[in-house]
Amino acid sequence: MGFKLAEYIVLFSIMTTLSPVRTVSFRIAEDKVAALDAIAKTMDRDRSYLLNEAVENYLYEQEQFTTWSNRDATTCARAGF
Repeated sequence: MGFKLAEYIVLFSIMTTLSPVRTVSFRIAEDKVAALDAIAKTMDRDRSYLLNEAVENYLYEQEQFTTWSNRDATTCARAGF
């Protein structure tokens, strides 16, 4: 079953108070939009939700990569490489 209206209102309230939101646009291939829309429909979410999740995951992965890269560079420097 899907969410009730009250649950959507609470979720929206939480999402909008956690951090300010800003509208961003970019170009993307039509087939990717269609794939996003199909996933969104299956999950009972909207496209923005999926894109926000994708950005969150990307930023996390980049942060992890930077952390590991810096750690590896420090290790190499200590080892004299």
